[in-house]
Amino acid sequence: MKWIVWLYFILNIFSTYLLTSPLLNESIVPFTASVTNIVTSIVGNGVILLLILVLGLFFIKKKRTLSKFLIVITFLLNILLLLLGYFTKNYKMMMSFHNLTLFRNPNAGFAYQIFLDGLYETLFSTQILCILPTILMIVIYFILRKNILGKANINIRRNVILLLISLLVSLSNITLFKYKLDRKWPFRIEVAQYGIDTCGVYNYYFAELFIGLDYSENYYNKVKSRESQIDKYDKNHEHNLNIIDNLEYDNMNVGVLEGMNLFVIQAEALQNFAISYEYENQLLMPYMN
Repeated sequence: MKWIVWLYFILNIFSTYLLTSPLLNESIVPFTASVTNIVTSIVGNGVILLLILVLGLFFIKKKRTLSKFLIVITFLLNILLLLLGYFTKNYKMMMSFHNLTLFRNPNAGFAYQIFLDGLYETLFSTQILCILPTILMIVIYFILRKNILGKANINIRRNVILLLISLLVSLSNITLFKYKLDRKWPFRIEVAQYGIDTCGVYNYYFAELFIGLDYSENYYNKVKSRESQIDKYDKNHEHNLNIIDNLEYDNMNVGVLEGMNLFVIQAEALQNFAISYEYENQLLMPYMN
């Protein structure tokens, strides 16, 4: 029975790195790993696994039943990681329950094709290894099942203490994440990635689902506090500040460049070939270059 419990913790914590490691999941770009983040993510994942185990001990008396329960939980967690990996392959970002507007695709055929392509890539990539913990636990269970006899060691007082400790550590982990988030203020779509890097996969989604963790208010409050700073770039005013000469002009196409024989082209993004393409050893667009 101890082997099953140890495998439950070790394999389920290890399998999260199939999702969060850029070496095994090329679709995500994690934040710079630090010793603190690695430790807190392991602790965050571990306390949620402990929480599930303790809840199971309140209702399950037989060791074999408890072993099967842990295998089922492992399978569900493996499927969760597999689906999250599928999401990252399609959207190149971590999923958040507060950012599900990404699924509102009006083109059903396009969405269906994305689903098929993502499913194919997931099944034939390293992400399929997320199922490996379940397979290993089933194999170990059948090898040791003859020795898994009797009732589980149920101690209500101990279980209650472990339950409270798990919740306390989980909340502390989430509080640390929110503190770091307030200081770093990453883009909204990066918060889920920052959350799993800091709190661990299981603890971050546990917080979103059951604690009500929602970074949207935090994000928009930050934006609102900077409105006065970015307002000078808003051209929907009667008079506007020209950032080149720091003088105010009325809302017309005149300003610091009035009367000059010059076109100003502002490009948000250009393909590289448009700038570097050559014909007969001559740049096609030398002035753009």
